[in-house]
Amino acid sequence: MSPRTRAGARPAEQVLIIDWARCAGHGVCAAALGERIDLDRWGYPTGVTTRGVPVPEGKADAARLAVVSCPAAALRLRRAGRA
Repeated sequence: MSPRTRAGARPAEQVLIIDWARCAGHGVCAAALGERIDLDRWGYPTGVTTRGVPVPEGKADAARLAVVSCPAAALRLRRAGRA
């Protein structure tokens, strides 16, 4: 399922946002985006800023799966550059 774009336009880049108040260290985000997210010894993501983690091209489906699979409902996707 790709974002709809005008002919020739690139899809908007996405960012994976972690709600730190909800995160329980299940590691679903790292399972989906392991090349971008590492986990500490307790299972919490490290190196993630409040701006989120850019989702690499080709990983949008994996990131969406992580959002719906997160047991703590601590993940969401948004378009890059959006406040």
